Amino acid sequence: PALPPFPGADALERRTFTLLHIFPNLLVSFFTDHMQFYRLFPEGPERVHMEKLFCYPPEAMALPQFDDAVEHNERSFIEFRDEDIDAVLVLQQAYRSRHAQPGVFSHLERPIWDFARWIADRMGRL
Repeated sequence: PALPPFPGADALERRTFTLLHIFPNLLVSFFTDHMQFYRLFPEGPERVHMEKLFCYPPEAMALPQFDDAVEHNERSFIEFRDEDIDAVLVLQQAYRSRHAQPGVFSHLERPIWDFARWIADRMGRL
């Protein structure tokens, strides 16, 4: 981490992060030294607008390395996003193929399956 960890963070929390997905359009990432919020706004069947917010504790903002840490975190996010964007674009193209068929969710994706089922129930498609 670029900044001191939150008080009480154990060894595992200092080297990992937690991603919380609050359906349908909020993601929260908890890092050892900051939090990130992502709000997703659908703009149509193939477009989404995303807002991202970095959150830091007030005491971190007073540190001399704060500006460098923020720049590091923003750069890391952009690198992470750019690694995925090509794969996401290819998948989006594949989904539009007349040969594409819906797949099944992994057992690790149970919350997504539950949400898809909830939407389908509301739309009367079961």
